[in-house]
Amino acid sequence: YKAIAAFRSNDPGQTVVGVGEELARQLQARNIPVFHDKTDHEIYTWKSGLYPRSLETIQKRRKEHESLKIFLDIHRNYNESLKDPDKEVVIIDGERVAKFFVLIGTGQGVSGGFDQKPKWRENYQFALKITNLANEKYPGLASKVMTRSGRYNQHISNRAILIEVGNHLTTYSEAKRTAKYLAEILSEVIEK
Repeated sequence: YKAIAAFRSNDPGQTVVGVGEELARQLQARNIPVFHDKTDHEIYTWKSGLYPRSLETIQKRRKEHESLKIFLDIHRNYNESLKDPDKEVVIIDGERVAKFFVLIGTGQGVSGGFDQKPKWRENYQFALKITNLANEKYPGLASKVMTRSGRYNQHISNRAILIEVGNHLTTYSEAKRTAKYLAEILSEVIEK
């Protein structure tokens, strides 16, 4: 396999798919059942229908597994204004851990929005609980919850969120470490 750039690789185990796999493993270790779908929805370009294709997968999985209630869409952020890798991590137990943030879509869209809009305020509250607990336990681990006018398939549940784990300046190892802390935080939020 050839690494292309941070989080870009032909080996899914070295991308956010691998981070998702670690998150699933950590949640399962806390007795939280997980279904981790590894379908590659970026086969084409983002503009050609990444979210419509992933929505088809979600709908298929929901039919197969009616118990699915929480939906986590794991990404890594790209922001060309970020310049200092040391500002994109926190040190926990002497290790560099990539920061994360949750992105919530309102479904308003640029021109009228979607017919089916997410219950974004409920998704936002879920995201806020995760963010607040993360920073309470590990100060600086989570950046503030972001909202955008997109939908990001968050209309499928009132606990559907997009989590940006790390970014183009953080390493795969740093992001994989985040999964451990994210699982701890999610397990506490889910149990409340």
